[in-house]
Amino acid sequence: MCKNGHTSTLEHSVIYVRSHDPGAYMKMQELLREYVENTGYPHYIRYSNWDHDDTAYQPNDPEYGEGYSMGICLGKEHLFSGNIRAWRKLCEKYGGENILCDLFYNHPAFHDIFVARDVKLYGKELGNEDKIYTKDVIEIVDSIPLDRDEFEYAYLHYPVTLKIVGDRGVLDEYARHRSCGITIESSRFCDYSKNGVTFVFPYWFTEMKGSPKYASLAGDFGNRCYDTEVAYQEWIKKCGVPQMARGNLTLWVKSEGAFTATIQQWIDIIKLRDAAGAHPEAQKIAKMIEKVLVNDVGVEDLWGVKEIEENND
Repeated sequence: MCKNGHTSTLEHSVIYVRSHDPGAYMKMQELLREYVENTGYPHYIRYSNWDHDDTAYQPNDPEYGEGYSMGICLGKEHLFSGNIRAWRKLCEKYGGENILCDLFYNHPAFHDIFVARDVKLYGKELGNEDKIYTKDVIEIVDSIPLDRDEFEYAYLHYPVTLKIVGDRGVLDEYARHRSCGITIESSRFCDYSKNGVTFVFPYWFTEMKGSPKYASLAGDFGNRCYDTEVAYQEWIKKCGVPQMARGNLTLWVKSEGAFTATIQQWIDIIKLRDAAGAHPEAQKIAKMIEKVLVNDVGVEDLWGVKEIEENND
């Protein structure tokens, strides 16, 4: 995926980095600040205190030692979290920095940045055995606790990936939350001529079943889908490639998407997509997300999911 430049897929895998030393924390924070200043782009890496220690530290730069103060910070333990794409961007910009090399040199997702670079420049893998930033200073950790009593900032760092299936118009609404990791089925590359085009019957149609307009609307929907299918197949035959035929597709075409967001980001998304003025299809999906977060992930029930389920029972 990296060779093809399709790095959005890397946004669904998160790496946690825990610092055990104020100097390492401040060095990483300095690199993140410089990244924004030098590139003009956000780094998408979150950081916060891990411990509840409010002690003020004035650490020296781990690389230069005494006499090179890095300033003052609160707390000794800190957490950084970001997806692989975000970490790769940082390493591509500052691959010569010891703290990044010591952390990611042997990580398979960064092989082309560090190992392949050394092979190209020096004809061999140099390795990074002589680490300045050892595991007792800063390290990659496998997971973080979801319990906010154990880790106060869990919701800011804990990611949840959901696969959402819906019509293209509704998925595009969820895709507007660009701080999340998003990968959506591509109509450029998916060839719908092989198995036909699949459409999503509008959810709000079902609420009109008692209305005399229902039969007419449902019939019109079927006719529009049929016309779309015919036009798409004709253009595939004429042009030979999906990206030339996709202009015939309506927003009712079924699409699948993978969405990765922290719990706090999902909470913010739900505020918009489950609001009174939101699209009915978006509201339906938002309520499904609420159930997944509460019942399957163990998130605090902020939406009364349990009460609704009990009333329905």
